[in-house]
Amino acid sequence: MSVSLSLQNQLLNVEQINSSPSNKHGISNEIENEIRLFGTQLIQSAGVLLELPQLAIATGQVLFQRFFHTASLKNYGIRCICMGALFLSAKIEECPRQIKDVINVFQWLIKEYKDQKYEYLDIYDENYIILKDELINGEMLILKNLGFNVHVQHPYNLMINYIKSLNLSDNIEFIQKAWYYLNDSYCVNIYECFNIETIACAIVYLTARDFHIKLPSNPGWWEVFDVRLCDIEIIIANLLYIYQLEVGDDLPVTNSEMADFLVTLKNGRVKKCKKVKNFESPSPSKESSDQSDTMEVVKDAEEPLNNTNNKQENDNNITVKPVKKSSKWDSKEPIPSSVNNEPSTLSQNKNIEIEIINQPLQNENEKKGTEDTSNSAVNTKEVKGDIEKEKGKERIKNHEKSREKSRERSRERSNERDRRRNKERDRSRDKYRDKEKERDREKERDRSRDKYRDKEKERDRDRRRDRDRDRDRDRRRSYGRDRSKSRERERRRERDRDRDRDRDRERDRDKERRKESNEIERKSESKRSRETSHEVIIERESIRKEKRTKISSSSSDTIVAKAETIKIASSTQEQITQHSLENGQSQEIKIASKNQSEIKIASISMAKHKD
Repeated sequence: MSVSLSLQNQLLNVEQINSSPSNKHGISNEIENEIRLFGTQLIQSAGVLLELPQLAIATGQVLFQRFFHTASLKNYGIRCICMGALFLSAKIEECPRQIKDVINVFQWLIKEYKDQKYEYLDIYDENYIILKDELINGEMLILKNLGFNVHVQHPYNLMINYIKSLNLSDNIEFIQKAWYYLNDSYCVNIYECFNIETIACAIVYLTARDFHIKLPSNPGWWEVFDVRLCDIEIIIANLLYIYQLEVGDDLPVTNSEMADFLVTLKNGRVKKCKKVKNFESPSPSKESSDQSDTMEVVKDAEEPLNNTNNKQENDNNITVKPVKKSSKWDSKEPIPSSVNNEPSTLSQNKNIEIEIINQPLQNENEKKGTEDTSNSAVNTKEVKGDIEKEKGKERIKNHEKSREKSRERSRERSNERDRRRNKERDRSRDKYRDKEKERDREKERDRSRDKYRDKEKERDRDRRRDRDRDRDRDRRRSYGRDRSKSRERERRRERDRDRDRDRDRERDRDKERRKESNEIERKSESKRSRETSHEVIIERESIRKEKRTKISSSSSDTIVAKAETIKIASSTQEQITQHSLENGQSQEIKIASKNQSEIKIASISMAKHKD
């Protein structure tokens, strides 16, 4: 199934208008229109009690009508869909209401409609939970069946603009009555068949006809707004139809009640007409805000026939005239019944009238007797007239007895119904009490659990406190021990420091002593080295002299001289090394270099001597 979304209202085709889903389930158009009217009136009254704006109420009524063009009245109760439609429309028009308020308002309206005692439903009540699920289910069903296409255009602004364009804006009564007609138009399914321009023109046309105001007709003023006159006449006929339609007091509000209602329709319905409570709704001006939104029209009842035959048929066929809705602009006095022999018990209740049609109790012989008596002589008319009077009295007595029996049956049914309701109420109360007791037990268990948990927490707190106390005591003790140990450690360190200082002092003293001894030795060694070096120089000079003197001597003498020279040099070298170890490196190198140079000179001289 394809879903098309547009800013215009979604319109039905001819097939959908002629055959609704409810007709396919055996519900006639008259019953369907009656139930739909009842549902839209419920939405109107609930919206006024919830202080919703008229746009939100009208949106809920259109959604209600649209839903039952996609679903059957046999499958869904109107209470579920009415609550869901109004709750959804309040959210669409950005004026949401709480679920508990919507549920209690609808519950009060339905109880008033059924003449039952209303009890406020608390959020913990079982019936409240059932109705809450029903409301949410109804909202979801509307969204699902309409494919989330819940946009609704309203003709209020268009109607006011049309009235201004026809120069009727100064007539406040005209605008007021047009506004009322427009509010009542939401009780009919015209918003699924025509666009809002056509509906606005039809409302202006109907109001102008009521006020006997002549509007341009050649050419028609409606043609300016691209509207056909035939569509206007269809809308007016549908709108006036709802003022002739009465709402019975046995209409079903739930799916289970619908099944029983269909059974009663098959067996013969005893219809009692009843008005749904209407309340004040928003109006276009401040002066007219005290009047109600619902339009009511009075249609004259049929006049009773005056002849004797019709009187006898009225004795058998008791037709009690239903209460017609009075117009807001007409007199609000109750309409008297057209039947003179109406029961006094029924005339006391102004809202409820009975329409019962029974088969006549006359048999064919009685009819023939009446025909014979009318054709007989004058002398026998009086006798037969007395017989007819007696028969009429007997018929009246029989009718009174049958009526008493039917009343007894209805009383027994109502008593049985009341007994069942009381039983159900007692059961629900017992269940509620049991739930309350169970709740109290749960609370007691929770309290005992909480006490036990508190005790456990106290024990844990005491254990933690004891642990912390022991930990602090152990910490203090360990701190005392650590402190004594640290003091002992400090004493040992002081002793070690003193010992090290003494050792360092001794070491320094030894160093000083060694330095002094070394200085003394160095001085003595320097003296010795000076002396040895002087001796070496003297020996060298002597050797040079000897070499010079012995130049002409033999080679053996030169070898001996060389050996001695090497011996002298080696002894000198030993002295130089010993002196260097004791007195320092710089002097050793100097002396060694001198001696080495002398050795070289000696060796060179010896080589020359060889040559």
